[in-house]
Amino acid sequence: HFTLDHQPKKSHLIMLLVFLSLVVAVFAQKPDPKDSPTWFIPTREKASSEDGKTFCENQLATAQDSELHQTRTSEILIPENLPPVICIVFPYQPNNIRYGAGTKGDCVNNCCVFRPPSKNIPSPPPNPTWFETTSDCSDEGAAVTKPIILQGQDGEDKKICELVKETSAYKIVEGKILACASGCCLFFAPQENQE
Repeated sequence: HFTLDHQPKKSHLIMLLVFLSLVVAVFAQKPDPKDSPTWFIPTREKASSEDGKTFCENQLATAQDSELHQTRTSEILIPENLPPVICIVFPYQPNNIRYGAGTKGDCVNNCCVFRPPSKNIPSPPPNPTWFETTSDCSDEGAAVTKPIILQGQDGEDKKICELVKETSAYKIVEGKILACASGCCLFFAPQENQE
């Protein structure tokens, strides 16, 4: 039998389901702390008397949008002629800008990988042997065993020749350059289907 006593319980259940749906929706919209940080290269060196946070806040106030980059920390590139210094905002602390004086990792094409000052940063993966090309893979003397960093602008099509260890021969790999900062870019190739 259906009685009036069941009606309040059903109403409470519906309200609980609505409430839980709202809670799930709110948490689903929160940014994931694993999102990439926003960073930029300061336009001048910080004086030893300056506070890092204040220095970066002042630098940010004059930075152009095109000078702000959002990449994983392992994809931060800096020009070889600049000191390894950045200002960075992590997504889990969006109101806290930090001054980061790191070190230069591998450099190629006048660009270097930025190595953060943290001791918790793992070593980079092994580098491929490669060289940039516009035609074929005959210029093997240009090959380097370093990260694939090219000069250009986000989204440009590029070709490299990469050494295939199993055959000891070079093959052309076509892709795009992305994660660019000050003309220094990482090369990304479409993933081959693994069958």
